[in-house]
Amino acid sequence: MSLTHQEAELQWREELLFLAGRRRVADSLRRRSDVCMLPSFRAAVLGGRQEALLEALDGIAAGSGQQGAESGAELGVAARCLSCIADVLVCMAGGRGGLRSGPAANEAWSSAYLLLEEGDLR
Repeated sequence: MSLTHQEAELQWREELLFLAGRRRVADSLRRRSDVCMLPSFRAAVLGGRQEALLEALDGIAAGSGQQGAESGAELGVAARCLSCIADVLVCMAGGRGGLRSGPAANEAWSSAYLLLEEGDLR
């Protein structure tokens, strides 16, 4: 025990836990399973690892439209990713801020909507 670096070991285990959580979320999205991912989202936010989770969700959403096999099903994955991103943001806000379904009336998003309508998920 005197030769171990306990703090480094605990940090490694914590990082492994969050990596496994991100992998579980990604696998659930890609397999289109109905697993509740909120516990993984809350754990990532409480552990300060929300940036890595948001990057993973964004990557899955952007990549799902490029596989081309089943465009409707892949767009469903992208839509669920965007919903998951919203859930992570709610966790980051501590549940404050109320329900918001999206920026439909926000003019700053109009160019993004046009890209989505053209099939450009990136």
